[in-house]
Amino acid sequence: MVQPCATCKKHKRSEWERLKNERVKLRKSIEEAHEAQEKARDALNLAFAKEMRLRQQLDLLEKREAEAIAVEEASIEDQESVERAEILEEFSFGPDIPGGPILSPSTWNALDGGFDLGSEFWEMPKSYPDVGGTGVIASASS
Repeated sequence: MVQPCATCKKHKRSEWERLKNERVKLRKSIEEAHEAQEKARDALNLAFAKEMRLRQQLDLLEKREAEAIAVEEASIEDQESVERAEILEEFSFGPDIPGGPILSPSTWNALDGGFDLGSEFWEMPKSYPDVGGTGVIASASS
């Protein structure tokens, strides 16, 4: 049989009571730890559900953004085709020249007033350089 220690004899307690009390205290701690785990699992499940809901909302938002961009692009393309049709109609020269004259972009830019060529550009030169190497210089007055 187990002999009680000096403190237990003094307070008239047995070793069995001490062991029983220790066991009760440990079981209570185990139960508290288990409850804390359940609370943590519940919190984790709530956080996971919230994350999934937010991901769904983000996916829906990105889908709406893509649709809005597609609608805007279609609208821009429609507007550009209307503008192209107006330009072609404005510069239409009849059935013998389909689509109008073919000019370089710099020429169209000059015609649209994109840059100023200056009055010297449009004036006739007084003489032309000898490009062909004939030794003859042409004059604008001849």
